[in-house]
Parts: sequence; C-alpha cells; structure tokens
Amino acid sequence: MGSIALSEWEHLPIRVDGADRSVTPDQADQLIAGAIAVERKLGMGSGEGASVLVRTHKALCARQVVGVLATGEIDLEILPKIDTLGEQGVRSVLVHMLARAWDLPISDGEAALFSQQEKTLLEVLIRLFCERLFKAVHRGLSRRYLDHEEDLPSLRGRLDIQRQFSANIVTPNRLACQFSELSADIALNQILKATVVQLSKVSRSMRNRRLLMELELAFADISRVAPDRLPWDRVHLDRTDTRYKDLFQLARALMERRWQTTTTGKQVGTALMFEMNTLFEDFIGRHVRSIGRASGRSVSLQGPRHFILKDEKGAPRFATKPDIVVKCADGVHIIDTKWKRLVSADVDTKRGVSQADVYQMLAYGQVYEAKRLTLLYPHHRGLGQESGVIATFTMPQTSVKLEIATVDVAQLKSVPAQCLDLMRWPSAPAIAVAS
Repeated sequence: MGSIALSEWEHLPIRVDGADRSVTPDQADQLIAGAIAVERKLGMGSGEGASVLVRTHKALCARQVVGVLATGEIDLEILPKIDTLGEQGVRSVLVHMLARAWDLPISDGEAALFSQQEKTLLEVLIRLFCERLFKAVHRGLSRRYLDHEEDLPSLRGRLDIQRQFSANIVTPNRLACQFSELSADIALNQILKATVVQLSKVSRSMRNRRLLMELELAFADISRVAPDRLPWDRVHLDRTDTRYKDLFQLARALMERRWQTTTTGKQVGTALMFEMNTLFEDFIGRHVRSIGRASGRSVSLQGPRHFILKDEKGAPRFATKPDIVVKCADGVHIIDTKWKRLVSADVDTKRGVSQADVYQMLAYGQVYEAKRLTLLYPHHRGLGQESGVIATFTMPQTSVKLEIATVDVAQLKSVPAQCLDLMRWPSAPAIAVAS
C-alpha cells in the first residue's frame, strides 16, 4: 500500500502502471469516490467530489480540503500550501491549527516530534491521542458512583419497598436492593474506548497500532458502545478529571465531527479531512477572541447576525454573518478571513481580491456601522513584503477603510502578535500579548 502527499492545487498523475508518484486509473476512481463521500459529509460542493479532487484525463488535482483520504490501496494526504516549510513542517502547522480550532493545547515540540515520526496527519493525530491517553490512564481510569437496582439474597444499600411488594412478592427470599457502586464503566470511558477501537481500524502505523492495542487492554472492562450511540451528553467532567478534559475534546473531534467512510466496489476507506477556509477562520477567530478577552475588547465569531434588507412588510431579510466582529472604544472592526493566495501589486493592483468579497465587506460596514474592515489572507513570500496590512482603500465620501492584510501561519509563535497588530487601531497604545 502506498502513501502520497500533495499540496493544495497540486496535480497527481494518472498512469496505467502507477509508477513514479502516480496512481492507476482504478486508484483514481477510488479516490474520487472517497472525495464524493467527504464532500457530502462536509456539506459542500456539488456532490461530485470536485471540492476535494478534480479528475482530468491525465491527473487528479487537489483543492482546498486538506487531510487524509485512505482507500484500500493508497493513502492520499493533502496538505495546505505554506511557503518556507517542508512536508513535516507544514504537517506540524496543520496540527497546531486544528488544535487551536479544537481548543486543544499542544506544544511546539509535541507537534514537531509526532509530525516527524508519523507519515500522515491522521497518524499524527492518532499518536497525539494515544500518548495523552496513556499518561491519563497511568494515573487510573476515571470513576463515578453509579446507581444500581438488583434483587439480592441479602440486603445491600436500602430496600426498594414498592418493588419488593410488587415484582418480588412471590420471591420473598430475594430483596429488592438499591445501592451505589464506584465504577469505571462510565460515559467518559465508553467514549474513550470507542475512540481507541475506531482508531485501531484505520491506523497503519506499527507504532500507533501497538499503542492502541495496549490501550484496548486498559479499557477491557469498559462496555463497548456503537459510535452512533455514544453518550456524549452524559459526560460531566469535574476537578478530578482535569487530565481527561483535552482527551475528551480530541475524542469528540475524531469521532463525532470529522470521520467520513468511503465505499467503492469492494473497497472501503476512511477519510479525515478539513475545509481550509473554515479551519483558517476558526484558527484566527480563536486567537482574536483570546486577545479580546485579555485587552477588554468584545469579540464575536460568526455573528452577531444582522439583516441587510427588509421586505415590503418590514420583516428582516438576507442575514449577514461576518467571521469576526471586534468592538472597542475606537469603534467596530470587522475581519473576514479568506484562505486564498493573493498576488503582488506588480501582477494585480487589486492583489487578486475578489470584487464580490469587497462588496460583501462594504455591506457589513453598512449594517454593523463599522468604520474599519479587514480582509485577512494567508501570507506568502511571493507578495514581496512583510505580513500585516499590505493595502488600504477608502470608500469615497466616508471614513470607512477597507484593509487587505495577511498573517504568516508558518510563524506560529508570532501569530498572536500578528493578530494583535491587526486589531490595534492606528492611534491605540501597544498592548502586550502572550504567544
């Protein structure tokens, strides 16, 4: 079984022999079938897989959905296009972006080490889950007192009088007991075990498979629950479960939100994929929200929802939902993120910015009475300048300014500072921010 890594928009040749970093026509069919399943799961595109992969006569072309698409014969990993970084570095950045979007703390060393030791994003996330679960389990499984009702030959706990003189009236030698018992067979552990079982089915890394096998033994006495019946709403973490908080978040991300199962003919595959526009929005949004809390700004993500028009009866129509709305003493600042590569001013004076995006931002400015509007893109060295605000436009006869800005996600440690710089109004004093 082969494994191939592509960047966004990169082409993968289709050859009959499948040689020289290519796929056979049959493998291409399997990957397209997987792409269709992913597209449906993510609720995007036309249902033909073109948002994930586009097939031509001679090649497959990756789009802006990243992650791992695994068939019975080949694993295809699609990575975001990030300048100055090699494959392992890009994978490490992607892990950081996912961790931030999932509110999952992760160290630079942890992400870098796992990205170096494992071959795909999927295996990196599996390794992260396994290593953290091992540390938590080493201190013991989480336990809770569970209520039980059983008919026993001797009294345990207290007697259920109503049941004793109804269901047990013909068996007086059995006592209807009600009692509590400390047990590890609780909702949290059932979810963690289900995650271990699921990951065991899809992991191809020998190291990860060994770790998962050992973890299955640790959860041997925990009930197995089907993935579609997991008791997510019955998990209540208290101060004794702090070591499981991040694990629960990661298990939820892996089990509930992002698995897509693909089937074509007799081949069954799995996929763990993410739409880069959404991931970039979540990544930046959470950084901005953290800075807002520290600096006294009000930050709203995906809202508040205002309407741009009213119909003839005065009812609001056509809702708007900007990515990020920042409110402070200086006014309202709207930031909309776009995972798109801009071009330098030498190539296009508008930097490749879509006119539709500009019109949308101006509508936001009108509805939210915002005087500062920012379209935020990923930075790359082809722009020929530093990240930050690279162009500013003013709407005639108003004080509204539209900024074109970039953030360099390759420089992870400086992303908070880059976001703070973008949030700072020109006349505002400097504020320290933790990285």
